[in-house]
Amino acid sequence: LDGSKKTMKWSRQGLFFAPFLADGKGPIFLPEGASDTAALYTFGLSAIGRPSNIGGVNMLVQALWDVPKSRRIIVLGERDEKPEKRGAWPKCLADCPGCMWCWPGWYGMVETAERLRVALGRTMANLRCSLPPVGCKDVREWLVKNPRGDFIKALKGD
Repeated sequence: LDGSKKTMKWSRQGLFFAPFLADGKGPIFLPEGASDTAALYTFGLSAIGRPSNIGGVNMLVQALWDVPKSRRIIVLGERDEKPEKRGAWPKCLADCPGCMWCWPGWYGMVETAERLRVALGRTMANLRCSLPPVGCKDVREWLVKNPRGDFIKALKGD
């Protein structure tokens, strides 16, 4: 009721998906988390949610192995930058484009996409990354702030 997201203590999360939606046409989106996956399902879009920013890659490889290379896969990141942390850790430089420390959503998106690209033998043309627009932290917030048509058009890259 208060909007917080919780899991049971000591539980382990896997992938979040509805098999009947993952078999559809159009791109398959790979958001971070169950609530972002549910937001994509709101419009009947194919989605397989990751349990965290870099979690579940091996499971994603198995889930996506038989997907035709002609079908686009889009890894979605989150705008969860922490500019106050940039440059405050030895491996995070002042001009860091995004790492686990200063921008976990960006880092997870790029790392997941690269690992999937190698494992699935894909190219940038059919496996790419996307962030929500500035002012939206994640897919859920993007959905709330945008009309249906604009949301879907922007997500699909049309």
